[in-house]
Amino acid sequence: MNIHKAHNISFAFHYQHIKVVGLAASIALCFILAGCGTTAKTALDQKTDNAKNTITLTGNPDIDAQFTEALAMIKSGDLNTAEALLSNLTLSQAQLAGPHANLGIIYYKKGQYEKAESTFRTVLEIAPDHTIAYNYLGMTLRQLGRFKEAQQSYKNAIAANPAYPHAHLNLGILYDLYMRKPADALIHYEQYQALSASENKKVRLWIKDLKRQTQATENKSKEDAT
Repeated sequence: MNIHKAHNISFAFHYQHIKVVGLAASIALCFILAGCGTTAKTALDQKTDNAKNTITLTGNPDIDAQFTEALAMIKSGDLNTAEALLSNLTLSQAQLAGPHANLGIIYYKKGQYEKAESTFRTVLEIAPDHTIAYNYLGMTLRQLGRFKEAQQSYKNAIAANPAYPHAHLNLGILYDLYMRKPADALIHYEQYQALSASENKKVRLWIKDLKRQTQATENKSKEDAT
């Protein structure tokens, strides 16, 4: 599959190889303070993990106000202010996954992948089944060129929540563009489509392209065997 395809997806997904960013890295904000785990369709890839405006409050007005403001700053694009607010919350409320998860997303968006990796791993220590963190960790590891680890992180996201479409999409992209496993990529693209609320036209084209490629490979193998 031509990597150029990855650069044609529109905004809604942020990522550099838009195929991932576009559809796989959706900035799903982890609005659930305590955990943003398997229930929130947030953060990643893209179509979109744009979190639902749901915040689980701690009951502390000051903390809730800081977190709400940080999320508003992320949505407005003021990542520096959001980072400062969330950094303070991760110190004062270290047991809450939400501030750590959103801070990791900011680091990812800024291209600070080592910091993002460390932060998402902290989230997973707090909430071991945090689907969004696994998904973003996979995207981060892919950016760092650690494809095998990224693969496992996406698989962990799917194990935590098999119905989470974006992990299937990102795993498909990893197999397609980086690990050259078209048959495996096809399985996860189709899973993404099946789990999504509506069909993604870009992914439909990728599926068609991969089916053509795999059929051509099968035909050549048969010819060589005769």
